[in-house]
Amino acid sequence: MRKLPASKRANETTLEDGDPESTFLVGFTAGTTAIPKAFTRSRSSWQASFEASIEFFDLRPEDKTLAPGPLSASLNLYALSECLYAGTEFHTLGKFDVGEAHEVIAHHGITRLVLAPTTLRLLSVRGLMASVDGSAINTVICAGSKLDARTLEAARRWTPNATIFEYYGAAELSFVSGRGFPAGRGIDPAGTAIGLTFPGVQVWILDDEGQHLPDGTPGNISILSPSVCQGYLWAPIETPSARWGSTTSWET
Repeated sequence: MRKLPASKRANETTLEDGDPESTFLVGFTAGTTAIPKAFTRSRSSWQASFEASIEFFDLRPEDKTLAPGPLSASLNLYALSECLYAGTEFHTLGKFDVGEAHEVIAHHGITRLVLAPTTLRLLSVRGLMASVDGSAINTVICAGSKLDARTLEAARRWTPNATIFEYYGAAELSFVSGRGFPAGRGIDPAGTAIGLTFPGVQVWILDDEGQHLPDGTPGNISILSPSVCQGYLWAPIETPSARWGSTTSWET
């Protein structure tokens, strides 16, 4: 590498991270259970999320990730940010198109997919029909809805060497729990479990006063995690989420 003259090196600007508790992201919840709410996430919460997901999903330096959709979707935006943080290769599409996604997979050596189960099903079924080789894919990460047995079976046939992950989380909470199905392993079609908690995350079931409930008793999901949001920037007066005690404990 050519060395810059001392005069030019002196004028270089060193990039420095900001205050860990400063706001890094303003986002909106999906609005599936109520009116979408604006929330803020700190730099430290995103860093904690990156480190947890890189460990949990075993993101490797040589991986090439494809999130086949626009970056306006939080799933795809997070995948991009995670890859930038890890220093790995990332691919995306301006809008989802099965043919374009297959072309990227075939010609760019994609090893990792991040997508919703419906998208995985389309890519798998049509990939099998069109003889698109998915054997180089070693990791599939699903989110946005429950991974069903029929989709998993199609993905198993198309990406026979992949570990297929699904996880539970929310915009305000980041990752909460997840599980991976190694190559060759199926799922219980009647099962609703979503695996074990992510690294650094604790989960309790509480009543409306914040008291712990016995196992098997319905209640409110309470999360203790370094990745929860700072709070709502805007929300309706009635909101299903609230903080209990510590600034990192979130109940929903």
